[in-house]
This record gives sequence, C-alpha cells and structure tokens, in this order.
Amino acid sequence: MVTAYDAATARMIDEAGVSLWPHRPILGQGATHQASEAAVRYLLSGNAVVCSSVMMRRSLLERVGGFRQESMPGEDWEMWLRIAAVSDVVYLSAPLARVRVHEESLTAKFTVESVEASHTKILRQLFDEKELASFEHLRGYAYGAHYRTLARVAAHLRQRRVFAKYAALALREQPGLLSEACTYQTLYGGAKTLVPPFVLAAGRAVRRMVKGLAGRRGRAGEPPVSVPGAKGLGKLAKDDDAAADQDLRSGVRG
Repeated sequence: MVTAYDAATARMIDEAGVSLWPHRPILGQGATHQASEAAVRYLLSGNAVVCSSVMMRRSLLERVGGFRQESMPGEDWEMWLRIAAVSDVVYLSAPLARVRVHEESLTAKFTVESVEASHTKILRQLFDEKELASFEHLRGYAYGAHYRTLARVAAHLRQRRVFAKYAALALREQPGLLSEACTYQTLYGGAKTLVPPFVLAAGRAVRRMVKGLAGRRGRAGEPPVSVPGAKGLGKLAKDDDAAADQDLRSGVRG
C-alpha cells in the first residue's frame, strides 16, 4: 500500500481552496518504507491515513475486505490496520492530495463519546482478526494509544476533566508513551485548554508580528507591521482552532 500519512502530508485547504498551513513531512523526504509490523504499530497510535491519498492493488483490498459500516466512524482506520497486517506500507512525503477543512465535515462533528464507542469496539475485535492474530503483543500499546487519542479529542473540544481522565489512563496503561512526541503534543493541547482563547490568539499575533519584523528588517519601502485588533484576534483564534483540527485529524479520521 502506498499512502500519504497524516493530514500534515496533504494540502489542507479552507472552503475557498486556500492553503491553511505549510506542508510538513513527518517521516522524512521522499519515499519511506515501513515493514508490516512497523506500519501496524504506527497506525495503532492513531488514524494517520488520508483516504484520498492511498494507492494499492485491487487484489489486496479484495483479500482483506473493504470498509465495515459497523465500525463507523473509525471504519477506515480499522481497514488500514487489516491491510498493514498483510502488506508493507510506503509513505510518500509529497503532498499529492488536498483535504478541505470546514465546519460540516465528519471530523468536525466528532465527540469523545462517538470516538470512544467506535474505537473501543474495533479494538475488542481487532486482534481476533486472522490478519492481526500475530500482533497480540501490541494489544497493550493499542489501548494506551487509544486513551491518548481520546485525550486529544477532549483537548480539542476543551473538555478539561475528560482530557485529564484519558491522559492519566493512557500513561497508566502504557508509561512508554512518554517516549513519543505525540504524547507531548497531546499534553500541550490539554494545557492550552487552561488558557482563554483570546490569550492564545494574542500570543499568536505577537509571534507573527515578531516574525514579520524580522523578515522585513533591512528592506525599504515595506509597510509597517500592525498589531491586529479585536476582529484580527478573533480570526487568529479561529486559525488556532484550524491548526488544532489538523492535529485531531492525525489521530482520528472518519
């Protein structure tokens, strides 16, 4: 199977088709080969596949079967795991797909409850699949990563207590998650729920202003860098939510 892992390896665009943030490869430039077990473990950490980026032989899809409606909203994640269990995966860093971000998307409507119900059901049955029977040793890691995903969803929805509950469960189930960057990104997302949105927007405004000043230093004829007002800060807060959406999509996508 050939894919572009993660929303960071696709062009994320808004409703008007404008890119929301720069392309950032996550596994290095070019093509990265993952053996089957490495791919399964990577995918157990969250649904990192952009559906429209995948290419595979028809025979592979017929071998494992397609989407299973009863697994919604995690039906794609469950299928990628079955495929990775019987096939190596090649990750391409080039952004060959575009993903439109809007308020009516399925991902935007995710709740902690819907993700928990779907992913818990998938994990209960996953290791009974004939393709994944040999990956039983990853069951504990799968549940730890599952709780971490729920913590990320809760952080995105600014549900502090729910975030704390699942973050604690994740680390109790799998203390080794502390060695993964995704865990610190999740904890950072949870910490942001303690800060009012307008403060986050102000911080982003200052950071952009400093970068703008540094970039224009020494160049004549450029207009001065302005500090955004209330409306500008509101837009930056919305941009911050969009960036959080990207992080959410790397963990859960339906």
